[in-house]
Amino acid sequence: MIVLSPSVLLAWARTRIGGAPQSLAFARLVKHDVATSPRGITCRGKDDGGGAQVHAVISALALAHATGLTYYHSPFTSIAHAEGDAADWTEKWESFFNLGHGEKRLRAEQEAECVPIKRLLKSPLLWRGHELIAEAEHFTGFTDADVEAIAAVLPDVRRKYALSDKSALTLYNVPGTLTMNVHVRRGDVSADHPYHSNRFTGDDAILETIRSAREAAQAQGLAVSVNVWSQGDRADFLAYEEAGCRLFLDTDIFETVHNLAQSDILLMAKSSLSFVAALLNDGICLYEDFWHPPLPHWIKLQNPAASSAALRDALAVRSRGTPAG
Repeated sequence: MIVLSPSVLLAWARTRIGGAPQSLAFARLVKHDVATSPRGITCRGKDDGGGAQVHAVISALALAHATGLTYYHSPFTSIAHAEGDAADWTEKWESFFNLGHGEKRLRAEQEAECVPIKRLLKSPLLWRGHELIAEAEHFTGFTDADVEAIAAVLPDVRRKYALSDKSALTLYNVPGTLTMNVHVRRGDVSADHPYHSNRFTGDDAILETIRSAREAAQAQGLAVSVNVWSQGDRADFLAYEEAGCRLFLDTDIFETVHNLAQSDILLMAKSSLSFVAALLNDGICLYEDFWHPPLPHWIKLQNPAASSAALRDALAVRSRGTPAG
């Protein structure tokens, strides 16, 4: 007879009533040795934007690392917003981030062994002794609850990313200055969008953050060059040009991501693309409240005085040659 501890019963019960994200409850059951049968996990089934899908795979790598399960890589099969041939577009995302490098691949003959974690959670004891691979579209419920778990796999994620050739991409840096890359999300979001207005940040708030960053850098004897990455008509971004920013509008998505990822200072948008670029970045990341929580060393832009002080401190550390994170 199998006896479950009260903590395991609570984890299971919370899942059944919607009290915990599925991936978080799954990780708890694995850690408590209830769902002992999965030999690994895989992440597949999404067809949304590239940023969200990259984040999903990173969340799977993080859960596998935290629980000791094997990660089986399922290459991307469909990435939204395709530019040109859809298959080529999807392959570009796969090769650019290179997240499957060195990982076991999910083979065709293993398809029958894959079980959605939603099904597994309904009765995990049914799967004891079975060789299966637990699958989900993402495991961000787990990583949102345990940001240290995602931080633990970032050195390997960054190593894989660096192994993919980026030599054809231009980094827009100005010698002798820190590069601040600013992601301004427009295109599919606006202040009056019926569904995505909460992902919009106005120009005044962004320009104030840029001003504050320049001021903080100047206090350390540092100069900052600012690049703004977005979509739309140049006429809508005149305020940024007047503030001395360089505009990069409707540019190649991979060049955009690479520049954001290589920033000395990255001002993120409320965007999965920004979030992934920040995960790849070892500089200073300025984070505005979003549904995925920040890494511990990111600077939250909630309280202007506090964020300005944190930015000054981070720049002081960076001026001494120590990476921010």
